[in-house]
Amino acid sequence: MAAAPAHDLTALRDAVAAGTTTAESVCAGVLDAARKANPTINAFHELFEEQAMAAARKVDADVRAGRPLPPLAGMPIAVKDNIATTVGRTRSEEHTSELQS
Repeated sequence: MAAAPAHDLTALRDAVAAGTTTAESVCAGVLDAARKANPTINAFHELFEEQAMAAARKVDADVRAGRPLPPLAGMPIAVKDNIATTVGRTRSEEHTSELQS
């Protein structure tokens, strides 16, 4: 399956939803690009590869089952380290406990 142009999120989302590409192939491509670029750009503290690929496989299963998808299903994202999250290292770790309560 061919991937949609990386710069067109709408086309990429539509291609995943239509089954002309898979969320897993999109995710693998983005992770590969991040691993290759990061030594130069130092943009990522952590890549949650296993979690990302598992989420992508779930989206692909939903597509195959004909289930409706949320608007950004299968779309790769990066979260800046100043955003509090429940996983990974952040600069906002003091707020993480608030998310876990």
